[in-house]
Amino acid sequence: SDGGVCWEEQDIPSEGLVLYEQDGDKAILRINNTEHERSNNKYLQHTFSVKLVLMKDSVIRRIYYTSDTRYNETIGNMAKDSEIVVANLSSVYENDILKEKLKETHLGYWGCYRLLEDMRDNPPAFFLVSEFWNGKTDIRFDIVKFLKEDVGNLYKKIGSNTKIIPAEIGMQIDLEKLQIQCMICKHFSDKVIIVKPAEEYGEIRCICDKCYFI
Repeated sequence: SDGGVCWEEQDIPSEGLVLYEQDGDKAILRINNTEHERSNNKYLQHTFSVKLVLMKDSVIRRIYYTSDTRYNETIGNMAKDSEIVVANLSSVYENDILKEKLKETHLGYWGCYRLLEDMRDNPPAFFLVSEFWNGKTDIRFDIVKFLKEDVGNLYKKIGSNTKIIPAEIGMQIDLEKLQIQCMICKHFSDKVIIVKPAEEYGEIRCICDKCYFI
């Protein structure tokens, strides 16, 4: 089918909790501990990242959600081969943006960069940056734009088409065709323009090229 990845029996993931299985279709949930809160200088084992592996007909899709966590290699390994990644960024600091010091309880900027770096051999179709801490100002658009440019240099040699965009409530993605829904006409498209809100904390809009006029 359009944009699908054909899979053979040996390609079907065996690890994880089977949520659904019928007529060859399957949904598998993988869960992994994350490192978010600490007590007595140890990370508590009570938060988790999740990976959904969805198989239907000849299409397989993997969706990875980091939840709140600092970056580590386990997170990078879980994210690999995912078509869609939802990464919790939280707040950012100067030494984080300059890639001098990783945050201790959240991904932050450098953690998101490291995650994309881990995926450079098989980049995702969508890297959705979520859960911004906007306590001082609305950082969503500017931080993601900078991350996109920064990762663009990393991915330049492989010619990646990864869409790095800020996640928004109500955003929808067609899992088969890997297209995003236009917020105006409601059609799915791979030619979407991300529009910065005019006011702080406003809705970030995804608009297809047919509905956007310059």
